[in-house]
Amino acid sequence: MRIAQPKPFFFEHGKRAVLLLHGFTGTSADVRMLGRFLEKKGYTSLAPHYRGHGVPPEELIKTGPDEWWEDVEAGYQQLIDAGYKEIAVCGLSLGGVFSLKIGVKMKVKGIVTMCAPMSIKHTDKMYEGVLKYASEYKRYEGKSKQEIEEEVDALRGQTMPSLSELTTLVDSVGNSFHPSKHLFSLSNQAMMK
Repeated sequence: MRIAQPKPFFFEHGKRAVLLLHGFTGTSADVRMLGRFLEKKGYTSLAPHYRGHGVPPEELIKTGPDEWWEDVEAGYQQLIDAGYKEIAVCGLSLGGVFSLKIGVKMKVKGIVTMCAPMSIKHTDKMYEGVLKYASEYKRYEGKSKQEIEEEVDALRGQTMPSLSELTTLVDSVGNSFHPSKHLFSLSNQAMMK
């Protein structure tokens, strides 16, 4: 049985836009309800997919943070090209890390992070998440329990070298963006008014 793949979405409604970013092993389905809520409140929302996400796990393990960041940048540029000047970014988990990175590198109206990791100590747990994703994906494909176990075991024997790059990304963003300093600065400015 072939499953319907979640698709990126672009809900146009209003002159202000929000770039919605999903997490590691996630898809636009993770932020779709938020996109519909924003649409009802008069906001446009765009949710791209990162390469290797929402597709068979064998494709995911061949991708990495540099490619995912390119997909985030392409989403931001899509909003700019569509004429949006007021863009906020909202991300879940890895999407939260990318939201902070966008805030450092690009002009945004606001940043929302949800469950963004502050550090990644062990990539083994991350790879276990990939294997869980693989198992769920294959179950939705309608594969038998035995097929799932065999295919996940085959993946278990492989590696995902980009997970160390993911650790570097999280550390790099954390080092370039210190929320407590920014919040302190903003609260001091507010008190001075």
